[in-house]
Amino acid sequence: MNKFFKNVNTFGLTVVVIAGGLIFTQSAFKSANPNRFDTSYFFNGVDNNMLTSPAAWNVQLNNKYECERITKTPCELIVPAGQTLDSYLLNHTPQQIINNSVSKRAVKP
Repeated sequence: MNKFFKNVNTFGLTVVVIAGGLIFTQSAFKSANPNRFDTSYFFNGVDNNMLTSPAAWNVQLNNKYECERITKTPCELIVPAGQTLDSYLLNHTPQQIINNSVSKRAVKP
């Protein structure tokens, strides 16, 4: 009879450990806030007059541009977690957007 209870306890403990592991792996990597990461946007507009237009920004860089640091046209802008691109652009002047850009861009010949 003792052997029976020992096997039941071992089996029960195994089930609890496996269930706990499954619960952890399924919940540990799900974000309660899907906007918890910063987002990089790339400026694909034709000139700095379009800096505050969300339509001129995209999560991918147009292949005719390349990022560098010497021009005055933004290339990459990082929008902080919890903010949308629209709200970020609305709350910043074109000069602030230029100053806050991670890199600048130039048009390839």
